[in-house]
Amino acid sequence: MSQSIRFSTFYPAIFSLIFLNFSCTDPENPVIDDNSGGSANSTVTISSILLENVSGSPANRFQEELEISFESTDDGKKYSLKIPANQNPINKTIELATGNYTYTYLSSSRNETSSVAEISIKGSFKADKVNQELVLKGNRLNKRIRVASNQPILAPSILLENAKPLFEASPNNFYIYHNLNGRLEIKIPIGNTGKFITQFDSNAESNLESAYRIEFNAGNSSYQEGQIKINSQNQVISLSPSTINTLETSQNETSGLAYINGKLFSINDGENPNQIHELNPSTGEVLRNITVTNASNIDWEDLAQSETHLYIGDFGNNLGKRRDLVIYRVSIAELLNQDNLTAEQIKFSYPNQTDFSGSSENHRFDCEAMIFYQNKLHLFSKNRGFNDSDHYVLPAIPGDFEAELVETISLNALVTGADINRQTGAISLIGFRVLGANPLEQAIWISEGIREDQKLSNFYPEIKIGYIPIRGFPEGIVYQESGHLLISSERFVLEGVYNIPATLAIIGLEGSH
Repeated sequence: MSQSIRFSTFYPAIFSLIFLNFSCTDPENPVIDDNSGGSANSTVTISSILLENVSGSPANRFQEELEISFESTDDGKKYSLKIPANQNPINKTIELATGNYTYTYLSSSRNETSSVAEISIKGSFKADKVNQELVLKGNRLNKRIRVASNQPILAPSILLENAKPLFEASPNNFYIYHNLNGRLEIKIPIGNTGKFITQFDSNAESNLESAYRIEFNAGNSSYQEGQIKINSQNQVISLSPSTINTLETSQNETSGLAYINGKLFSINDGENPNQIHELNPSTGEVLRNITVTNASNIDWEDLAQSETHLYIGDFGNNLGKRRDLVIYRVSIAELLNQDNLTAEQIKFSYPNQTDFSGSSENHRFDCEAMIFYQNKLHLFSKNRGFNDSDHYVLPAIPGDFEAELVETISLNALVTGADINRQTGAISLIGFRVLGANPLEQAIWISEGIREDQKLSNFYPEIKIGYIPIRGFPEGIVYQESGHLLISSERFVLEGVYNIPATLAIIGLEGSH
């Protein structure tokens, strides 16, 4: 039986195929026939440079003129083209015989700091059209730090052997490229006040781009990563800590820090070994484990130090039912040279506690913060349900004492650590806010010092430093000789949502207080 094809279905289909075939070819820029014998040329226009290992915004700054090398993989012939690398679009053309090509460029030097990106450009393409566009692809080899401000400031500097000012990209926007290793210290002037901000940059190998924004006359102090906020009185109200490193799993419950003769010491809280850990302050690596042989770790929470002794506060008291609160005192001379120590005991109780039932966590007798000052220990309670802190004082010598309540400090937060700047007398408290407009926000509170009546003197505005879901539970805090703060944070786990490891971080306070 013969087959018949209806005109109404067959011919429109044929016409559609013919139309699609012609529509896929640009009549003004046709593909050059492979059988042209190599006599045809292609005009290749370099439009831009794409660095694939960094973000394209803001644009990178290159050496004004780059010489790109081209090589034919068909016959080995070589060509070169100088391009105005910072022009956008570049729009530089080269005439090439049709065929397959590679292109390359490599920055000739690796400078400690630079105003331009050092790059490696490498790729391949086929020249097969009369006119075609080429985006050069490559990678940036050096790192970049950017600092922007919402009002005029003097150029920030990286503190090397000599201060190295950043370059001005545009008004109030500064940058520098570098090949430096280790943690960098950036000094950022606060207007014309003579004060400055010290911002640390972690400078991890994978961190090719660091950006910080200074917001003057900040309308709110809520924490934003990479932002430094300053109020209308030129006081810092938000800082961006720089993470030194993730701590080893043995430090997951880090709770207190001490900095002695350039050495960093840490403890873990309850149900951990009765050990003090020496950490490398530059990396967080555990260097030594020092056992306090006659002490148990019921709930170690903070460290304090005098010229001669280190104090270990075993006063964590979540349910408020402990009757065995104690502070252990060990010799610093022995701490620095021995791995097994014997401690003296300072036993104490709270004068205003009558309920030891442990029926609720909302009480006033948990403590995680302690400092030493003029032969006394100052304790700052963590008052769940009240969001303030009771400040107690007791002698820093072995014995059994009733602590003296000297004041209640209104912070609208829970205090988890404290330290004193031994050069200036300033005291820093660290903690977090459970609820409110910004729940789980971390902050530090800095007092000018201790008055004759043992109370803390004037507080600066609180400084926001992060969120627990970003940085873990803030616990340990200690001043270095420079006035900067080291902070350790406990691991934070919320099943299926967060798993934030324990970390060691640094905050630059030198110059701002």
